[in-house]
Amino acid sequence: TYVPTAASGDASDCIVCDKGKYAVGDSTAAGADQASDCIVCGKGKYLNDNSAATLVDQETDCKECAAGRYVATQGSDAAGSCIPCVAGKFVEEDGSTESGDCKDCVAGKYVAEAGSNNANLCKNCVAGKYTESTGNNGADDCINCAQGKYSPTTPSDTGNDCKACPAGTWSDKPQTQSDSGASKLSDCKDCDAGDRKSVV
Repeated sequence: TYVPTAASGDASDCIVCDKGKYAVGDSTAAGADQASDCIVCGKGKYLNDNSAATLVDQETDCKECAAGRYVATQGSDAAGSCIPCVAGKFVEEDGSTESGDCKDCVAGKYVAEAGSNNANLCKNCVAGKYTESTGNNGADDCINCAQGKYSPTTPSDTGNDCKACPAGTWSDKPQTQSDSGASKLSDCKDCDAGDRKSVV
């Protein structure tokens, strides 16, 4: 708080700093006497409780944005000022100060929800699918192994994990983009008697 007038005789004359700000005070320092003495909370933090009943007089009163969120501006006055990392990204630390603090899910994984706060929330592409890019924001980013190939690997970050069905076998998975690719050797079907199939 601060008091802009001299000879104040009542604590109620003290004015509460705006939300997002605090005024430093201790037993040895002169009291704050103007609004400009109120200091803004730094990036990555906010302060939403500046009631007269709450002493807000130090930087540690500013609260850090929770993991999964960040704020790049100073003087934030609500937890809602903290911006969630976009889908495909996460941040595990509190008090992040910029969108660049949000990290991509690694290749072979994705996360569809914004505000993720842990790398473990990045989900694996299912067997039979892969993705070589990072920061994927949905299962649709996972690519099917082509027909005639299969992959039991999960997560898979390369199309090289898709193995060719052995000679004499075939696979028609996937038949549509929404289908999953072949995920196991048993998805490769034997050719009928009298048919011949070379290696795919």
